Amino acid sequence: MIKEQETRRKVEENNVLEGNVRAFCEIADSLRTSLGPFGADKSIISADGEVTITNDGATILKEMDVRGTPMGRLVTQLSASQDDEIGDGTTSVVIIAAALLKEALKLKEKGMHPLKIIRGYEEALEIALKVVEKSSHSVSEEEMEEAIAKVAKSTLSSKIVSRDMENYIKIAAESVEAVTDRRGEANLELIKIEGEISVEKSELIRGVYISKELSHFQMEKQIEHAKIALLACPLEPPKVKAKHDLNIEGVEEYKKLVEYEKKVFSEMVEQIKNVGANVVLCQWGFDDEANSLLLQNGISAIRWVGAQELEMTAIHCGAQIISRFEDLKESALGTARVTEHRGSTRIEHVRSSGQNGAEIGGEAEREDREEKRGKAVTILVRGGTHAMIEEIKRSVRDVLCSIRNIRREKRIVRGAGRVDLECAQAVFEQMPGSIGRAYGRALQELPMALASNEGEDPIARLSEEIAEEVWEGAHSKKHQYIVATQTVKAIVRIDDVFEGK
Repeated sequence: MIKEQETRRKVEENNVLEGNVRAFCEIADSLRTSLGPFGADKSIISADGEVTITNDGATILKEMDVRGTPMGRLVTQLSASQDDEIGDGTTSVVIIAAALLKEALKLKEKGMHPLKIIRGYEEALEIALKVVEKSSHSVSEEEMEEAIAKVAKSTLSSKIVSRDMENYIKIAAESVEAVTDRRGEANLELIKIEGEISVEKSELIRGVYISKELSHFQMEKQIEHAKIALLACPLEPPKVKAKHDLNIEGVEEYKKLVEYEKKVFSEMVEQIKNVGANVVLCQWGFDDEANSLLLQNGISAIRWVGAQELEMTAIHCGAQIISRFEDLKESALGTARVTEHRGSTRIEHVRSSGQNGAEIGGEAEREDREEKRGKAVTILVRGGTHAMIEEIKRSVRDVLCSIRNIRREKRIVRGAGRVDLECAQAVFEQMPGSIGRAYGRALQELPMALASNEGEDPIARLSEEIAEEVWEGAHSKKHQYIVATQTVKAIVRIDDVFEGK
């Protein structure tokens, strides 16, 4: 009786693991053909009919309707973890995890306890990480530019931008360098990626790009030394906070209201002029009365500016964002070159002699603002369609993350599956048991998938010396192994599934 119960329990546990592995691997298999420079793209149609064409693993999982199942959520979280931390290798990490799960299921079906599988995988992971570290090449400052070019080329080789790869590598490298501080840390939030439908080449703008034109066509469109006021408050008369009704019972009362609004607008525009501002970026809108007064006073303005654009402009030109109009003063202004061209406005840094924003606050605040001043940049990507532009944006983000990681980690390894085969061989040699063989076979899955997508024989590929000149960040490869193994350990431990309330 006890033996029968034990047998039944093991069968149920195997069925749970088998179901989880099957669900996980079905999703992973849909990504497998998108791996590498010869990988296929996926066309995803949303509920509202919008089409997304991409081969980016994280994007595919995000757009696919798989998060309604436990394994679907786990796959998405696994890919998102790699994307958030590294930016590249999102498909690879899912393929590795799926291979590890398949091998774990085989071991479980042979009667091996889940905890033994987990301990074995942890031991194999340590071996693989040591091989990655030993095989990695340390990058000196003299070699940094060449290493960045190699890793960026590997990142972009499978992307839509491969035709204009050199231009994008140059743009990405200069962007990361521009937002790197004295400590060598790159803040990618200071890089804004904008899109424009055009046949021209993409470009790097050393400043902030706002896809809006000036609020009046007669305003000055090119100001070399603009004094910029950034308003996060309305450019209009203050409103009473309490709920109220305003009843106008005649022409005279209406005229009084108009005169009052005109007086308030005049006072606000006069204050802007008195503090020395000749350019205003307002997060809110303003009506034609205010627009006309700004024009008459020689002040160029843009309305409905986004919060991110306002913040990046503040960082770039050393200004302060004003949330209450009465706080506007000369010391809150920033300095930059402002240019309107073809329906958009560019705000580019101009070196100043330390006036205005540079004099605000104490020594620490001044140093912080000068450190950030002129750092924000915009990558303006161009393409033939909105779908193409969105895919280029994703590709650019991936290569920005890859370059940042190389600057941070300063170690690279051979790509195209070469380091995976080295790790697999080391695990075979140092862990001769069934778990070592299982983990090693799983690590071979990535180079086999690459070979299959290239039209080669995957089995023959394993016995060949991979001589491709492909490099990737050592930190990226280690992260793939770590998060894939951690995810598999969590799934292997599951012995039952319940529905909550």
